[in-house]
Amino acid sequence: MQRRVREQQREVTVTIRFKLNQDGTVNGVPSIEQYPASNYGTVAAEGAVRAILQCGPYLLPAEKFDLWSEVQMRFSPQG
Repeated sequence: MQRRVREQQREVTVTIRFKLNQDGTVNGVPSIEQYPASNYGTVAAEGAVRAILQCGPYLLPAEKFDLWSEVQMRFSPQG
């Protein structure tokens, strides 16, 4: 049983989409685009949103704002 739980945890991949302001702060609330319909998926998605919000503001080059103003990020246990 534990082996199956570990396998399910490894398969949890979450995709989050969010916008950034020019000062590198997150604009609004990140959107959870994709996650597994399971307890692990919900926990992973909520954790990914928290990580995005807590890691800001992001230090990115202002002259390239058009390249990084909208971000889609994929979180997975494999990195």
